[in-house]
Amino acid sequence: MSVNQHNYILIGAKVDPKVVTEEIYESEEFEMLNWASQHRAGKLAYLYDGMNGGYFIVGVPICVDHHCYNGFPVYEHDPNNLAHEVVADKVKEHVKEKFNLEVEPKLIVMTHFV
Repeated sequence: MSVNQHNYILIGAKVDPKVVTEEIYESEEFEMLNWASQHRAGKLAYLYDGMNGGYFIVGVPICVDHHCYNGFPVYEHDPNNLAHEVVADKVKEHVKEKFNLEVEPKLIVMTHFV
């Protein structure tokens, strides 16, 4: 049962959760990138539904609320923001390198339970 709620606004991509094999799941890199309380805005992160494997998101948070006390600040997405394009490219390259998959990162807003 999940007890901690983390809210995210991120530029990321949904990746087929089946790519998370036991070997990948047990790797140190996966553990570090999947450790929700360590996710910071601007840093690569994995959001994996460890309870039932329902989703696997690879992305870079724009805004993270780990304690969910304050909610999100007002965020206005500018699709022409070059920084977001750079982040999207970073996500694409990481997914291609680590999982050999082509993805198109998008703006994602979600609550992740761990």
